[in-house]
Amino acid sequence: MKELIIDLSKPPDLRWSELHNYREGFNALLNFFSGEILELVPKEYIAMIDMYAQSYMPTEHYSEIVSISEQMEMPLTNVLVGNLYYDALKIVLGCSAFAIANNGNPVHGRNLDWHSNNNDLSAHSLVTRYINGENEYITIGWPGFTGCLSGMAIGKFSISLNSVWSNDPFTTAEPIVYLIRKTLEQAVSFSQAVEWLKNTPIASDCLLLVCGTTANEMVVVERTPTKGEIRTVQNGKILVTNDYKLIKSSYSMQVGQLADTSCGRYNRMDELIEDNATLKPKNVHDILSDTSVRMGITMQQMYFNPKKGTYKLF
Repeated sequence: MKELIIDLSKPPDLRWSELHNYREGFNALLNFFSGEILELVPKEYIAMIDMYAQSYMPTEHYSEIVSISEQMEMPLTNVLVGNLYYDALKIVLGCSAFAIANNGNPVHGRNLDWHSNNNDLSAHSLVTRYINGENEYITIGWPGFTGCLSGMAIGKFSISLNSVWSNDPFTTAEPIVYLIRKTLEQAVSFSQAVEWLKNTPIASDCLLLVCGTTANEMVVVERTPTKGEIRTVQNGKILVTNDYKLIKSSYSMQVGQLADTSCGRYNRMDELIEDNATLKPKNVHDILSDTSVRMGITMQQMYFNPKKGTYKLF
């Protein structure tokens, strides 16, 4: 399992010096993701991407992006867009995830359903471990992605993001992938993490599964840019795919397979996860790999145990 170490005690412009070892994956994925967006965005709006990033990304995270652009010799706009891909094009993304009390030791399983060219994301998946001598956390993504879609604060909690759609428009607020990273880095507890994820203004809709270290620390945070609701554990487990359970939305989901399979994937996971079962990584992988759960665009499958600080990218 590839792992890149980022020392947060270093200045932002020096943290990603080892990224050059992953140049092939960086070039393939950042060019693909940014290319999709830049083809869709009118040229007169391209300059606004940098203004948005400087205004709403944490300053040190923006500085990391600038240094990566220089080090990897890729235009800053491309690196920015590749990192802000979720907020720019969330409508084509899926995912399935669950957490189970696991006899008092909660575990978190997650499929990342994501489009990439020739399954490049699967081939170039990367674990990034952030260290600073105190808090330590990991994210599972790809080379050059500095935000977080899936990650774990060691000994505290894990978070995964699923796509969803509401009537709320995109707003100029913090990108959710950087709010997740900031939460992993700075939140001192499961409850603080949930509070931040529920109440912080964000740019776009999402569903966030948060798994802590005790049986009652498992929730799904349902978000739009302006609203937040908390769905709690039932029968020792909680599941999430790509639809709201608490927030009412009349949005017409015309996105084909993701919308069509959301309930089916949810129900199948519910069938497969026995109440209060003890799930080892292999059991989690088996559930995520079921033919009614895994999709053709499933690029990453993962397991987190926040209490033990263990994880696995299958």
